[in-house]
Amino acid sequence: MAPAAVEALLEELGTRDYSWAAAWALVRVTGVDSAPFVALDAADPGERARSLDFWTRWWAENATSFRPVAEDVGAEALRRWRDRGGG
Repeated sequence: MAPAAVEALLEELGTRDYSWAAAWALVRVTGVDSAPFVALDAADPGERARSLDFWTRWWAENATSFRPVAEDVGAEALRRWRDRGGG
């Protein structure tokens, strides 16, 4: 995944319609399951803001060394993230 694609996902985190999908994709591609959970309906603006803040900081710290994780690692991270968030 190119850095521009990650940056596009960060932009989507601020929207109600696709923030859950962007958060899902970021967890899956990074293997980071400690991010704030975003519910499927993403109705809570605070939830979206917390997620955007987390991922913006994460990207600022990791952009230069970022490499997508293996598919199985990402899938496991997504499972843990969803279980923790109740999704």
